[in-house]
Amino acid sequence: MKRTRGRGEEKRMIKLVITDLDGTFLNSQGSFDRPYYEQVSQQMKEAGVAFAACTGKQCERVEELFGEAAADVWILGDSATRIKHQGEYIFESLLPNELGRRIIAKLAAIAQDHVIIACTPTAAYIADTTNEADAQKVRGSYRVVKTVADYQTITEDFVKLTIFDPKLRCFEHVQQLSEFTNEAYILDRYHQSRRPQRNDCGTLARIAARHTRGDNGFRRWLERFGVDGSWHV
Repeated sequence: MKRTRGRGEEKRMIKLVITDLDGTFLNSQGSFDRPYYEQVSQQMKEAGVAFAACTGKQCERVEELFGEAAADVWILGDSATRIKHQGEYIFESLLPNELGRRIIAKLAAIAQDHVIIACTPTAAYIADTTNEADAQKVRGSYRVVKTVADYQTITEDFVKLTIFDPKLRCFEHVQQLSEFTNEAYILDRYHQSRRPQRNDCGTLARIAARHTRGDNGFRRWLERFGVDGSWHV
C-alpha cells in the first residue's frame, strides 16, 4: 500500500477491491470460476471489504455475467460513466444528445468501415449495415443491442460512444476529433493501455462526457468506503 498505517489499522487495510473484467477477472472464454468467487466473496463480506467491477461493458451485461451474485457487486460500467449497485444507478455522467450526434457525424465522415457503438441509458446502437461477426463482438459487451438506419434519429443522451476498428486505426481516427476535446473526454486504447505493444491497441476508442474524468461523483463514491486517492496497491 502507498500509505502506511498503524497497527490498529492493519487488520482492515483493504476496504475496496476494484477489478477490470476482460483479460483480468474473466478468462479467455469470458467467464470466471464461480465456486471460487463465491468463496472469496463471502470472505470479503465477513471482512467488510467491498467488491467492484470497472469495465467498458454495459452495466446490464455485467449483471448478466454475475447472475444472482451481481447484487453484491458495485458495477462501474460503461467505462465508469455509470455506477450501479443492487439494481440502482447511483451515478451517471451523460454526453448531451446534440454533442453526441455531432461527434457521430464526424466519425462517419472519417471512415465508413469502422463500427460506431452509440450507447444510451436504454440500449447500445449500431448501424443496421454492421456485419454479423462485428455485431456479435459488440453483444459480448452489451446486453441490449439495437440496430439503427441513421444514428441521427437517436433522441436520448449518450452514456458513451465507442469506435471498434479491427483495422487498428482508432489512434489515427481520434486525432481527427480535436475539435471536440473541450467538450468530450476522448480515449483510445493505445494511450489507455499500460502496455502499448499489445496487439489490440488501435481497435477501440471511447468518447464520454468531459466531466467523467476526475468527476466528483466517482470521488464521492470512494468516500462511501473511507477511501481516497492515496489508498491503492
